[in-house]
Formats: sequence, C-alpha cells, structure tokens
Amino acid sequence: MSQSSADRAMLNLIDRFDQQYYSFAPPALTLDFKVNLSNQLDTRRQNEQKAFFSQLLAKLGKINKEEINPDLRMDHDILSYEAQLNLERLELLANTTDHNEIEKLNRIFDFTNGPEWYAWFIKKWTGTSMSPKQVMAFGELEVERVKKRISQLDLSQPKPSSDYTQDVDLIIKTLEAKRAHIAKQIERLLPDYAALPELNIERGTNARMAQAPGYYNGNTFYFNLFDKPFDLADCDWLLIHEGNPGHHFQVNFHNDLTVKPYRSGLRYMGFVEGWAAYTENLGWELGLYKSPYEELGKWNWDLIRSVRIVLDVALNYHGWSDEKALTYWQQHIKNQDDIGMREINRMKRWPAQVLTYKMGEAAILKVLEEEKLELGKAFSYKNFHTRMLGSGIIPVALIPQLSKRPL
Repeated sequence: MSQSSADRAMLNLIDRFDQQYYSFAPPALTLDFKVNLSNQLDTRRQNEQKAFFSQLLAKLGKINKEEINPDLRMDHDILSYEAQLNLERLELLANTTDHNEIEKLNRIFDFTNGPEWYAWFIKKWTGTSMSPKQVMAFGELEVERVKKRISQLDLSQPKPSSDYTQDVDLIIKTLEAKRAHIAKQIERLLPDYAALPELNIERGTNARMAQAPGYYNGNTFYFNLFDKPFDLADCDWLLIHEGNPGHHFQVNFHNDLTVKPYRSGLRYMGFVEGWAAYTENLGWELGLYKSPYEELGKWNWDLIRSVRIVLDVALNYHGWSDEKALTYWQQHIKNQDDIGMREINRMKRWPAQVLTYKMGEAAILKVLEEEKLELGKAFSYKNFHTRMLGSGIIPVALIPQLSKRPL
C-alpha cells in the first residue's frame, strides 16, 4: 500500500524528532528533586530547543490525524505531548533567574517559581495534563471513595493473629502457592506472551526499600521483613502489583515489544506504576481476596496512596507545614503516624512521584468501565489488556485512545 502525503509528513517528523531531540541530551527523570531541578535548569541550546519544539508542534497541527495510518496516530499524539511539555519547561526556565539555591532547599515549594516547577513535574512524572488543583481534588475524592469501600467490608470477625509472622519460609510458601494459583488464571486475562520468565520470590535485603512492603527488580519480587512482622493478608495485592499481572508481566512484555526508535528514551512512569496499581483490581478475577482482611490489605494501601495525592500537592504546591500535613494524615489513617512522617519526608524529597500510581490506575479503570458498559457480555479482559499494553508505555493522557485502537 502506498503511503499518503500525510503519512510521509508524519514519518518525516518522527525521523526529525529522533535525530534532533536526543541531540539536546535530555536528562533522565530521577527521584531526587534537587537533581531533577538542576538538570532542567541547563540553559545550553535553549533558543534552539524552543525553535525546534515550536516548529514541531506547528507542523503536527497541520497534519490531519484522520488522514494518517492508525498506527501513526499515537505517534502524532506522543510528539504533540512532548512538544507542549518541553515548551512549558523552556518558558519556566526563561522565568527562573536564581539557579544557585538548590542545594539549600528542603522542598521544591521553596525554590524560585517552585510551585510552577512542581506543576510541570506533575506532568513529567504522570504523563497527564492535570493542574495541581485538579490533582488535589481527585485525591480528595479518592480518599472518600476508598474509605467507603473499607466501611463496606465485613470485619466482624477478628483478624487471625497468625496473619502476622516473621517466618521467612512460611511467607515464601504462601507467596509461591498464590503465584501458582495466579499462573492458572492469567492466560485468559492478558495478551499471549510465551517469553514471560519465571517470577522469583525472595526476601528483600535492601534497607533503602524498607518503607514499602515489597518491590520488584530483575524478574524477582522481594518482600520486606525488617523490624515488624509480615502481614500474610497483604500477599494478594502485593504479589499482583509487583509480580503478575503487574510489574513482572508489564516490564517483560514491553521490553520485548517493538516500538519506533524515537520512543526509546521516553519514559512515562504514570503508565508503569499506574498499570501495576490497576492490576490490583483484578484480584477478584484471579480468585484472590477470599477473606475480608485480604481485601482490606488492598484498600488500606490504596487509602495511603489516595492520602498521599492530597498531601503531595499540599506540601509542594501550597506549602503546607509538616504538622498540617500530618494532621490531615491522622484524620484518615489511624495509628500510623510513623509511616505518615516517613511519607511526608518522601513527598518533599520526591515531589510528584507518588502521584503516578493512582493517576495511571484511574485512567485505565475509566476506560475499562466504559468498555464494559458498551460491550456488555461481549467484553473481554484479554482484548482490553492487549490494547492497554500493545502500544507500549505512553503518557497517561493518551490512555483513553487505546480503547479505540484495533487489535
């Protein structure tokens, strides 16, 4: 099939982006906000970058998306998102005069134009176009939604004391049994993928990761057991999130997925963390969450994520004090003040990072509910997830378009 003039124009822009964008040596996003700010304040080739992204956006605007191949429409939107994001960065850079105070900062709010930079980092981290005000309102709604779900659980029977253990062998045995159970269910939910390696399960030894109940790295799910007993009721949601169908499946699937070279350096953590958070909602489809306390584990961590959304904006955009932030935490999460202060310090060090989980999750859940409503009995999780994952890692703002893409 011959290429249309619109297709050729789009492919030329993709090639130009691939050649020019990386010549600017764009810095990778890191957790520490001081490093991120320092990286973004590089004024070299500032005018050249502004000209490039302005021209790119103008040329994209002249291409009728309906006239290009459907496979190129996502590329059109990714390039548009990147051009707009970088033009916003360059405008902020032009209005930031003091570059010498970063090392003295305790949080981004205290920097020159700090709230404006935080608003930009929301977009950079999450891949959305939401403002801080919109993000905070979303977080407040999520806090109430999750608390309502918790209130609906039947917790009339006391939680078994045996759920809390320091027996490493018992924890591994429990997780391995659940891993085997998930493996029997997963094929009907996810894209066909024969190359998926075995998920390993090990005790975590990295003290820097001790603030989380577990983490994933190199085809291995690490559960953390340090100063407190491990709660076996957390096995379901945690294994789903870090293992299958969460990070383990997504990372391996996308590592083997062929995407255009220009996307090799574009990372959208809102999709990566959002996918893993979304998959926790598949626990019922996988035959897990059989006890109310296993379900409670999922919602308790969801509540923490929801409260963090509000506090991340409050601390880094509105300038709340630690005391005010902790008071809000205590209103919604009881008897976990130590975790609250840990999270407050984390949000000041890593502004906007905690937003990635729920903002990506919410975008996927919205499309899911729309498809279920539209298709009824014809809905297929496997087809839905094939579309969600099949375009690679994309900005969260573009997730709604995945429901319209052909398989």
